Amino acid sequence: MNFCVSIVTPSYNQVRFLERTILSVLSQAGDFCLEYIIVDGGSTDGSVGIIKKYEGLLQGGSFPVRCKGIDYRWISEKDSGQAEAINKGLKMAKGEVWTYINSDDVLEPGTCAAVLEVFAEKPEVDVVYGSCRIIDENDGFVRMLRVGDFNLASLWEFNILGQQGVFLRRRVLERHGYFNQSFRYAFDYEYWLRISLGSRFYRIPRVNASFRIWKESKTGGGELKFKEEQIRILRGYFSREKKKTPPESVLKCRKRIFARYYGSAARHSFRERRFRRGIVYGLKAVLCYPIQLTALIIEYLTMGFER
Repeated sequence: MNFCVSIVTPSYNQVRFLERTILSVLSQAGDFCLEYIIVDGGSTDGSVGIIKKYEGLLQGGSFPVRCKGIDYRWISEKDSGQAEAINKGLKMAKGEVWTYINSDDVLEPGTCAAVLEVFAEKPEVDVVYGSCRIIDENDGFVRMLRVGDFNLASLWEFNILGQQGVFLRRRVLERHGYFNQSFRYAFDYEYWLRISLGSRFYRIPRVNASFRIWKESKTGGGELKFKEEQIRILRGYFSREKKKTPPESVLKCRKRIFARYYGSAARHSFRERRFRRGIVYGLKAVLCYPIQLTALIIEYLTMGFER
């Protein structure tokens, strides 16, 4: 196997978790070359010191490299957000396979080797993905984020891919371009929808990464913003000219898909005590797909006011 895998880590003031992320990447073992690019947004919390520490260890030969070689690079400069940072890293990357891992998440041991084995055996596959383990700020296990075999309609309706477990060939980047920097929260969801219209996906039955949810992470503290951005993305895709619209298998589920996201936005609105907004989203969900009303009532009565 003569693959080089490029991994990009965007980071900003994540000194608390950054070292664990770096170690999880640099410790990947197998018959491949690793290109690791850290794009720091001008951190002031000591993150750059951690980044330089591993640069020194690698250059000095004191870090135990377990693959064919590691090309470790980094930059630290201001950016407009996560999507721009990832794009910067991808424009520097040279590997045949790529992914990104956030600076509070970790790759599981053996992930790169398992993913690259699939790419070597199945040249027609563009995207390889696996399940994720959700952990808390103290590395404690929360729950599993298991994924099933790829289904186009399910991707659009449920966003079935856990970003941390997804690896892609370079040709996907060449065909479909980079992440859309106008999105702050759901740019990965928009990218999955974009590439789904012309890529082959393959699931491997393993846990590829651990995904950290904590109060200061975007996922831990911004679920409503995620859902609102996903709704905006869906509106954009479904409002395009006919030749650019999703395939028939997705179009026939359009109302149910919107009901799902409107309903989720309603639930998170209620949790954040934004009742007027929650009612608006709830009404939109019911108008799209009336059966959603039952789910909303159950949610309202059981969990609607949980924080």
